[in-house]
Amino acid sequence: MTEYMNERDPSGLPPGAPGAKLDLGKAPLMRGLVHYFPRACYAVSGLSLVGAEKYSWKGWEKVDDGVNRYGDAEMRHVALEEIEGLYDKAWLERGKYILHATASAWNALAKLELILRNIDGEARESTDRQGTPEAPPGAAETDERPSGWLGAAREVHLPGEDAQHLPGRDGRYVVQRPTGPVGGVEVGEQAPKEAGQT
Repeated sequence: MTEYMNERDPSGLPPGAPGAKLDLGKAPLMRGLVHYFPRACYAVSGLSLVGAEKYSWKGWEKVDDGVNRYGDAEMRHVALEEIEGLYDKAWLERGKYILHATASAWNALAKLELILRNIDGEARESTDRQGTPEAPPGAAETDERPSGWLGAAREVHLPGEDAQHLPGRDGRYVVQRPTGPVGGVEVGEQAPKEAGQT
């Protein structure tokens, strides 16, 4: 049988067993984004269309100093919402009803996407140059954990730090927070189901 390293079924079923799905710790994109925020996703994707008509599809990726510029645009819309109200006055004059909150969210997502791409690129470059990235000085490597939505990662805890972005074995970065029991469940593990729970 093929061994699936660091992948587990949330119910504890072994790989290959009927009903097994090795998705413990993987990002629940449908449930965690679209089901949580359907109206916001719809509004942001609509603004992507408006932006593509004004500029170009995916042209935002090429903007120089995009992290700072999209961060500035995000905050401009936060401030303008206080000044103008819910709707972007500049777009209202063109007959489009665009919420400042939608524009702020779009810019926040663009900024976040660029930050994550930069982190991913730095990790890849580091791995390409040196092999597996080394842990920072003073860090202690912990046990291997199951693969999460950022992939299999070497978890590192820096003393005195609440959260760190650190290189994982596959060249991606993992956000490491201090581990420990939270309500009797280890951070990063799925809480066991109570009797009668579905």
